[in-house]
Amino acid sequence: MMQIAAVCVGLSAAGIGGTALAGHGPAHQLEVCCAWNSSLEDGKLTYRISGGDVTVQGAVRGAIEDWDVALNGLVLDEVVGNTPRDIDVRFKRGGGTTQGLALRSFDRAGFVRSVKVTISGAAFGAANNLATIAEIARHEVGHALGVGHANFDDLMDPTVGGSAVISGCDTAGVEAANRWKLVDGSGTPAPPLVDHVDC
Repeated sequence: MMQIAAVCVGLSAAGIGGTALAGHGPAHQLEVCCAWNSSLEDGKLTYRISGGDVTVQGAVRGAIEDWDVALNGLVLDEVVGNTPRDIDVRFKRGGGTTQGLALRSFDRAGFVRSVKVTISGAAFGAANNLATIAEIARHEVGHALGVGHANFDDLMDPTVGGSAVISGCDTAGVEAANRWKLVDGSGTPAPPLVDHVDC
């Protein structure tokens, strides 16, 4: 199994080398990181995909649409060109030892204002197939939506090759992260009330 990572710019890092939940005990848990700022006020976030061919972009788009379907109250809209966007998804052909990366940027109040996602076309000397690219995209978009890593076999665990589908735990984590909008229906951003959800 290969590892994927999330880095929170201006916040603690969670990523390669284990889960961010070590020490929380043996229960299955998913880390809740952070809430979006007022960009989510209308229930929509925008994204742009760059790099890769039409087939690769289709796999990434499909993975993002999986989140769109899984979450009530959140719409992920694709934009093109230089249109302002909340989430910038970049596919790179090369690899190294990182399959994917989500860099969250925060505003002065500590809310997510934008995310840059990178998806590798290869890692550890081997090319990623479309299923792996889609799994990485789903995982990194989960980070973009406010969750960290899971400490069990889940889409949000820090390795590629296990569960590749969005679980009820994953959606519960995103809802906990962005409770102010997705649960309470408020127009005012508020931080998460919890640092993890039990799964």
